[in-house]
Amino acid sequence: MKRLSLVFCAVALMLALAVPVNAVAPAGKHYAGSLVLFEPETGGIDFGTVCLSFTKNEACTETNVCGPWEFIEKTGSQNQWTLELVFENDVGSQILLELTGRTERRGLKSSIGATFFATVGGATLNGAFAGTQTSLSRCLEFGLSDD
Repeated sequence: MKRLSLVFCAVALMLALAVPVNAVAPAGKHYAGSLVLFEPETGGIDFGTVCLSFTKNEACTETNVCGPWEFIEKTGSQNQWTLELVFENDVGSQILLELTGRTERRGLKSSIGATFFATVGGATLNGAFAGTQTSLSRCLEFGLSDD
């Protein structure tokens, strides 16, 4: 009986001290990830490394391209959000990225995933972004790398 009481107390203590896994909004977090875009003209895939850093109201890339993000809803350990980025490519064409994404926390850090539409000169392409939470310095290093 004494042993059963100790087991019960240990389980109760673990449950009382356990931190529930809640959804984590991306504000204040940095995500290193990969961006993938299908090129319909060539039939190939373009990809690159990206760092997304979220503040309370906007997200910025490693090259300081920033745009507003908006929280949509929390579902269990996930948050859904949208993000809009406008920037110029190497040839001076304006690109609009409209992302719909999710962050999810399981464990110590959160992961991120998004699909997006990239509009360039009237043409719209589909793409995806996926990554994981990291420190700002590692995120910037990853986003600026050539790998």
